[in-house]
Amino acid sequence: MESILYQDDELPSSRIKKARVIGLVNKLEKKSYSEEEKAEISCLIKKHPYFKNPCNYQIRLVAIMKYLKRKDVDISLPDADLIIDQLISQIDGVERLEYGRYIRRKS
Repeated sequence: MESILYQDDELPSSRIKKARVIGLVNKLEKKSYSEEEKAEISCLIKKHPYFKNPCNYQIRLVAIMKYLKRKDVDISLPDADLIIDQLISQIDGVERLEYGRYIRRKS
């Protein structure tokens, strides 16, 4: 069976490449999180197992960033770590020990 392709037809691989390029361009154009996204990220941080059941050990920003990445939050934005650091600091009972290290005191 012959496959006939006309010049107007695109190969599926070229469509996939175009979609990836368009996705990359959209990510690069986005500069910061909107207020709705910040509220959603804050809710996700509060659902992190550490914040649900705080204990005596410290939590690191890297662990929270990995958790957010698993939850499909785009952490590739410029200064995403600074924004998430600010959101974590705003949670009740969270004490910032140094950059990237937090402890939550039980209420």
